[in-house]
Amino acid sequence: MQQKKYFLAKKKINFIVLCCFSFLISSAQIISINPFQLSLSNPEFNPTFIKKNKIKSISAALVVKPDDRPIVDKGLSQYYQFNYSNGLLTYSYFNINEGNNLFDTIPTYFYYDAKNNLKLKRTNEGNFYDSWYFIYDSLGRKIKQTNIKESNVSADPSVFKLGQQTVLSIDSCSFRQLTKTQIKKYYFNDEKKSYKESIENYDKNGKKINEQESFLFSWVRIETTCKYDSSGRVSEYGYNSNASGNLIQITNFHYDKNGNVDDVKKYNNTIETHEIAYLYTDSTHLLNAMIDRNFIEKNIVIVKYSYNYFTPPPTNSFK
Repeated sequence: MQQKKYFLAKKKINFIVLCCFSFLISSAQIISINPFQLSLSNPEFNPTFIKKNKIKSISAALVVKPDDRPIVDKGLSQYYQFNYSNGLLTYSYFNINEGNNLFDTIPTYFYYDAKNNLKLKRTNEGNFYDSWYFIYDSLGRKIKQTNIKESNVSADPSVFKLGQQTVLSIDSCSFRQLTKTQIKKYYFNDEKKSYKESIENYDKNGKKINEQESFLFSWVRIETTCKYDSSGRVSEYGYNSNASGNLIQITNFHYDKNGNVDDVKKYNNTIETHEIAYLYTDSTHLLNAMIDRNFIEKNIVIVKYSYNYFTPPPTNSFK
């Protein structure tokens, strides 16, 4: 039950925070997300922005306004905590209102290697920890990920002491440079057998413009595309898959005078599903609120953000 609630809550907030903030790559913006990583389970906050502004934590509170009905506040919220010295995300949690003033908290911990690559993401699922371990090549590209179910044998539940580990899955990949602007990627399962290949194409500036994926033992094909404006910002993201019919998703991005994403429109097979607007503080570029009009579920999701800062700086920082 707890895991089901976690994924329902995560689905809501992930869409809001991922799709809404998406694709801001300058240090002037608070979020930095690779346009080809929409499935990330947590938003990728811009460490440069976080560090520069001495942000200690960000809290997000969510309410829903169904069409022709009052606002519904179920106490759904999320919290992010950062490292002072490098601005990296170290801890986050979902807080879900169970009713009768009872809350269910789903915490996640993040650990990094010497090059600030995420090496471990560990989520407390209640009776066990869902952990993901990552390994990178010399270019910082992810080449292996291992999903492990772990137990905590510490007498203090707030302190993690590794107990039993059960490997759930192992995925790895390798890269082959075909041309200056084209890379072939090979995917392998836990038996080290290839199950998928993809071709990545880049423009002359090194920005990925499309990726074509094909599964070796099925007819499934996936293509993702990305277009950029004159300032190098993502203006359109496309996703095309034949996994269940012919799904074509298009997401359009518009920016304000400060370079922050101003609004996002999302379409499924030409039908508009979401229109998202963002409200910022002019002087600091901090996001104050996000308003997501969902045309399919016929409601408006409102997320309000608040910030805490390092004042004074901590005496000890850790990754």
